[in-house]
Amino acid sequence: MDRIYCGPPPPPTELWASWNLDPVVLAALVGLTVLLRREPAGLAAVAVIFVAVVSPLCALSSALFSARVAHHVLLVAVAAPLLAAALPARRPGAAALPFVISTAVLWI
Repeated sequence: MDRIYCGPPPPPTELWASWNLDPVVLAALVGLTVLLRREPAGLAAVAVIFVAVVSPLCALSSALFSARVAHHVLLVAVAAPLLAAALPARRPGAAALPFVISTAVLWI
């Protein structure tokens, strides 16, 4: 999936020019920023998603398995919990148990 979305692996000399400027992704990030502008955790999540999806890390993940792992860890273990913390839970503490379970599953 990453290779399809992020494109072919760039040559090393062109890595820093391999930013993903997909208008749909940029519009979604702007919309998410507006939606979560009052939540520091939400803004941090948007920044992490930006690094994972817009920066050259996305293109590098097509070439290097280690970059792919970093890409997925940023999305699953950093951005997702930050988004969960930024969005209001239906009940106080409702996100704590799913967060602990998902973290345990990820690391086991």
